[in-house]
Amino acid sequence: MVTDLVRDITAAEVRDLQAKLRQVANDCDPEGAADVWAPLLRRADIAQGSILLRLDRKVMADRLGIAPDRIDGAARRISASFRMQRRGVEARIILGAAVPQVDPVLAKNILTAQEWYAAIKAGASFGDLAIREKTASSRIQQMIGLALLAPDVLDQVAAGSQPVSFTSEWFKRRQLPADWIQQRDIVDGI
Repeated sequence: MVTDLVRDITAAEVRDLQAKLRQVANDCDPEGAADVWAPLLRRADIAQGSILLRLDRKVMADRLGIAPDRIDGAARRISASFRMQRRGVEARIILGAAVPQVDPVLAKNILTAQEWYAAIKAGASFGDLAIREKTASSRIQQMIGLALLAPDVLDQVAAGSQPVSFTSEWFKRRQLPADWIQQRDIVDGI
């Protein structure tokens, strides 16, 4: 809140500074260019389960169009808890109420596996399907199990709320059992 960030703020300044602060927040969009928001970050301290961000007083003051000494030091510190999840070689920091993101590769592979499964049920062989799909039959055999996921696991994938580690790459290296209860236990334990 702008009244916590700026010292000695007057009622006449509130509206203008709130608008500028909203623009600063919009510039910090994770999809935005880092060169826009990175100068705001002076330091980030990561400890087990928590992160402390310290904003740069001068850059914040410049963006708000005020003198640096008007920026409150305590308000420049942003603390949040997080959990670390591995996804193959990638590590992600999941902050509090992070917005779920659908894994487009996993979703596409599930849809493809469902099409392959329907073709197999209709009488196609793995070899014929591999020729038609221009892929190896071993790839089809490896991924077709995605067509047999439990409905609630599919719902998690569609909502982007499955464990971050549950990816197509994870699935390629490990086959899930056909039993939905066992699947849920495995997926929940990732």
